[in-house]
Formats: sequence, C-alpha cells, structure tokens
Amino acid sequence: MKQTVDARGLACPQPVVLTLKAIANAAEVTTIVDNQAAVENVTRLARSKGCTVEVEEKKDGIYLTIKGQGAPAEPTNVPATAVPTSAPPPPPEPEPTRPPPEPEPPRPDPPTPEPPPPTSEPQPDPPDAELPPSETP
Repeated sequence: MKQTVDARGLACPQPVVLTLKAIANAAEVTTIVDNQAAVENVTRLARSKGCTVEVEEKKDGIYLTIKGQGAPAEPTNVPATAVPTSAPPPPPEPEPTRPPPEPEPPRPDPPTPEPPPPTSEPQPDPPDAELPPSETP
C-alpha cells in the first residue's frame, strides 16, 4: 500500500512525525516537503528505520519516496507461530526447593542371646576332651 504525506508549509518536527506514522502503516511512503531541513530530517528518520530514500525535486515541492520497513505491499498468509519475535525467551522457572531428607532413625541392635541358666548337675565332658591325670591314693 502506498501513502502520501503532504508536509509542505509545516515546520519541523511535523514532517518527521507524519512520515513516521505513515512508515508504520505502508510499504511505500511519499513525503512532500518544501525546505532542505525537512528533507534532511525525514531522510535521517527513514534510514534509521531501515528504509531507502529517493529524493526528487519538482516545481511544487521536494518528493521523498521512502521504501521498506512498514506494512507489506500485499497481505501474506503467515501463521502467527511462524512470526519471529525479537524478545528473548523467558528464563526457565527455578527448581522448587525441597527440604533435605530426614535422617533414618537408628536401627535397634539385634537382641543378645541369653546365656543358658546354670544347672546344679555336673555337665558331662565332651567326648574328645583330654582328661586330667588321675590322682592315685
């Protein structure tokens, strides 16, 4: 879409402001001015926005044809997910903090076996045990 801005007779910054609005909405803008200061300021604005500028002097004014940046000349069907963004991705969410695990309670010692109860009867010697020398009267 082409757009024309007639800024003849307007003092700066009006030609720049009107051109800026037009650039945002059109792929090609023709700004008409009548003084060299407006030519320089509008040209500087357009180039700062990544646009090209062609200047042509005519009897009724100075025509600046600005191409680039603004809205595309013909609509395109681009899915919203395919449009690149200039914003950085959000930072990852922090890991939730967890309290340290509780220590395990100490395990009880296994029960100690109780010794057998004493008996009043003499215990037989084991079969392989050595016998003390017998005393003879």
